[in-house]
This record gives sequence, structure tokens and C-alpha cells, in this order.
Amino acid sequence: MKNIYKEFIKKIRDKDPVLAEKVEAAICHETLRKVVVVFKGNKNIDPEVVDAIKAYTARGGNLASKFLWNMAKKKKLLNWVAKQTNKKDILYRGLSFSEAKWNKIYEEWINPGVKHIISELESFSRDPRRVFGYGSGGDICVRISLTGKNYADISKYSIYPEEKEVLFKAGTKYIIKSAEFKRPGALYVEAKEI
Repeated sequence: MKNIYKEFIKKIRDKDPVLAEKVEAAICHETLRKVVVVFKGNKNIDPEVVDAIKAYTARGGNLASKFLWNMAKKKKLLNWVAKQTNKKDILYRGLSFSEAKWNKIYEEWINPGVKHIISELESFSRDPRRVFGYGSGGDICVRISLTGKNYADISKYSIYPEEKEVLFKAGTKYIIKSAEFKRPGALYVEAKEI
């Protein structure tokens, strides 16, 4: 945000903090609408899609109140992701399960040939080092390495670009190729989009 806006908001905040918050959100939103973001060479990405990506990636974090996630944004993002295709790449996801839940579902993760379907938006990362940190707190951590191409790279529009996040299309199918416990409580799964 430009310094002139920051100074203006600071003056308002001293008198009316609630109004300052609304003005700051309005400036951020309007700035976002005016920005032309280039995606995939010559194609422009709709600013409303950028807003939806920011809201999706802000969910549950400090910025969730600035980028509100709702059904209209979810629909916009689902439609946009459905139109994206990329070159094949290896992408990573971390999951965490309690021991009780793991005992009910482990066969769908450890047996080669088991198929999975992504039902809605499902995020993965290009960075394998990031994935064991997500969903921490469970007894069993699963790291999935998925080779696929039906995803949209949202990292350059994300609130957290360092996560190198991508979203897979709803309906994307993948199959477990191998699974191995490389250390106690840590399952490494290799999967491939089908």
C-alpha cells in the first residue's frame, strides 16, 4: 500500500479505528481490482479470481478478515481451476491423522493400486519440505508425492507465496503407486494422476 494511504489511514485510526479498518479494506480491494495480473504469458487473470485466491489462501490465518471467503468466491475459483492445465510435475501434500482415524482408513493409503478422487479444491505444494508441517498434531503423518498436470498454480497470487501452492481440479483422479514408512509415524506415498 502506498505511503499516502498509510498516512491517511493512520490519521483516521486515531479517531475511529473501525472506520480505519473499513477504509483500509476498501483501498486494498479497489487496488486489487485495478491491478492487471499476467498469467501464462499473454492471458490476463480476472481480478475477481485473484481476490478468490487471496481469500482461499487467507482462510484461518491473520488476514482472513481482510479477504473474506464465501460461496461466490469458491464457485469463481472452482470454475477457474477447472480451465487450467500445466505440464506434468511432482507436487506434494501433507496429511495428519489420529491413530483412531488411521486405523479405519490406512488401507486406502498403504496399498498400491488404490484410487482416489479429488472432490473439491485440494491444495498441494511444489516444495516437498513444507508438507509435513501441515495438519500437524496427529499420530500419523502422510506425505503424498503426486505426479500430475490438472492443477492451477496459485502461488504468485497467494497471501503466502512461499508455500508454492497449487490447486487440483475437482474430479482429478490419482492412484497410489507405492507407500513406505520411512520412519515411525511418517508414511511417504507416491501417487500418479490417472
